[in-house]
Order: sequence, then C-alpha cells, then structure tokens
Amino acid sequence: SVTGHELKRLSRSRPQSMSAWEEYLQGLKLYNDRNYSDLDNQGLTEARLHFEKAIDLDDTLSDAYAYLALCGFWDLVHFTTDDSKVTLEMMKVHGRKAETLNPENPVALIGLAAHYFFSGDFPNALNYAERAVQFNPSFTLSNWWLGLIQAHAGRFLESEISILKAFELSPVDPELERIYGALYCSYLGQKRYQEALDASDKALQYHPDQGHMLGWRAAALGHLGVVEEAKSALNRYLSLRPNLKTRDNFRQIFVPNSMLTDSIIEGLVKAGWEPET
Repeated sequence: SVTGHELKRLSRSRPQSMSAWEEYLQGLKLYNDRNYSDLDNQGLTEARLHFEKAIDLDDTLSDAYAYLALCGFWDLVHFTTDDSKVTLEMMKVHGRKAETLNPENPVALIGLAAHYFFSGDFPNALNYAERAVQFNPSFTLSNWWLGLIQAHAGRFLESEISILKAFELSPVDPELERIYGALYCSYLGQKRYQEALDASDKALQYHPDQGHMLGWRAAALGHLGVVEEAKSALNRYLSLRPNLKTRDNFRQIFVPNSMLTDSIIEGLVKAGWEPET
C-alpha cells in the first residue's frame, strides 16, 4: 500500500486540471520512448513541449517541472543543447520550482541532483539524491541516480549497492540501459573491467548508437588488452566524436570533477587513441 511521504506526495500532485494531467502523461510517455542517439532529441523535444503545456494549464504540477529539469540533463548527455550553461541554469530553475511545490517529491530532488551532478558539485548532488531515496526508498530512479553520482564521486562500492538495488526494484525499467550504464561506472572505478564491459554491452543492446557508451566500451576493452576489438570499438567512437583530439577535449565533454575521467582516458589510450599534446 502507499503510505507516508509517498501518499502525501500523490495527494499534493493531483493537478487542478485533468487536461494538464493528460499533457503530463503524454510527455512522460514520450520521455520514456525517446531516442537515445547523439544529436537526435526529437522525442525529448516533444516530451518537453507536453511538460511545458501541462505547466501552462496547471502551474502547481511539481513532476512536470522536475521532468523539464531531467530533459535538460539528457540534452547535455546527447549534445543536443546549444548552450550547456543555459541548460544547466534551466535545470536548476525547474528543479527548484518542483521542490518548492513539493519538497518531498523524489523526482524534484533528482532534477536538482542532476543539475549539481553536471555542475561537478558532487556533495550537493549526493545530498539531493540521498534525500530522494529517503523519501521513497522503493523508487528505482532515486536509487539509480544515487548510484551514478556515488560512482563519479569515487564511492564505487557504495554505488554498486545502490545500482543493484535499482535493478532489484525494477528489472524491466524503461531506463534499464541507463542502470547498466551506471553499473559500468561502478565496475570501472573498481577496476573490474570485464564486468564493466559486460555492463556496457547490455546497455548497448537497447540503443546501440549511444556515443558515450561506445566510448566507455572501448575504454573497458582497452583496459582488458583486447587489442583488435578495442581498436574497432575506438574507431566507431571517434567517428562520432570528430573533435576529440586531446585529453582536455575529453574532460570538457565529460562530467566535471568525475573520478572516472582518467580511467576512461587511460582505457581509450590503451585501445589505440593517440591524443594530441
């Protein structure tokens, strides 16, 4: 049964207008069905429009603001934003509004965690993700986000526990490939390269054209010393990253201050990448 914080959240989340709720649900469907390829955000764009319409009809709908913040996160991941600083600020604004409307809404807290994550502010990102789990320990998204942030913050063993909890809660989740991506991060940080490779392969089964995941797979293969396969994976990745010439180039497109940056760069070099100096 639904009790406690979650019951209060659902009670507060009921919109004043059913059409606003319908707009929100349509946005959520498009968000979950979106394209995961780089430079193509058609589904995400359509989802955003529905969330914005829901807010126009009912500006008390906390979840719609929260998902607008998460739309910004995926724009950053897939390079579909014209200005990353503007997108980061938008994520904070929408996340703050969602939290103001419902301070116990885990999606609102995740939206803010996503903002701080891509700002390289892991203490604040962890704080919001931990609070999201606290308010609803059975919410898959909260556990996945907590695990992802823990991995990039260097808390690799803790991240594995959080991510495996997400799998346990929702083994057929719409974001399953993302959970595998987070698991890759945990294993890479622990130098469990074969398991990291396996996680990347599972993630790519769902959407095989994700640029960052192809790079992560090449790095794991590089660490494993699988020379020919690593080189092939690297070439495919670099074909999607034609401007990736130096180590600094990689740092500029990766999560700021991540404890995984050097390990991925090292893996790419072992796969055959020759960054300019």
